[in-house]
Amino acid sequence: MPKRLRTQTLTHFYSEQASMRRRNELTEAILKALETPNHRVQGTPRTFGESKIARNTVFAFGATVLRASKALVEEYVRLDKIIVGMRDAESEGVAESWTEEVEKAGRRLRIGADTAIRNVKKVLGAGVEEGCMEGSTLVEDDATMEALEQMELNYELHKGLLFAERGVKKMAKGLPELEDG
Repeated sequence: MPKRLRTQTLTHFYSEQASMRRRNELTEAILKALETPNHRVQGTPRTFGESKIARNTVFAFGATVLRASKALVEEYVRLDKIIVGMRDAESEGVAESWTEEVEKAGRRLRIGADTAIRNVKKVLGAGVEEGCMEGSTLVEDDATMEALEQMELNYELHKGLLFAERGVKKMAKGLPELEDG
């Protein structure tokens, strides 16, 4: 097993243990705070020893709150188990999958930009050959771009190109900045 994978596995294991310990401590503290000091006898409500608190009108409301709190803690434990199960079922982390999706979107945008430039050149009659696109980007071809800028465009084509340019700029703004490191 590679050292990095072993380190990641151990880190994941210890973080899971720490997370489970914190959840258990929280659950235990809540249950301890909500329970009464004496034990319930079958058929009688929980009360403090030798008191007549069960006859008090507020006792029923307090008992209801305690039952609801216990149900809330049980629901918390149930949801926590579901979340842990879902997290364990995930094959890769969220950060890694997000980075991969950003890279895929960047590749698709580059392909789309190259295709759009090729189509514009075809419309303008700039003499685009089918084989010239493979392995190169049209943006780097300065002479062709200068020739395109000098051509007089009709109104609809000019308007369409402006809208396309704005759209590409808006899409590019949504992409995250690349970090060096």
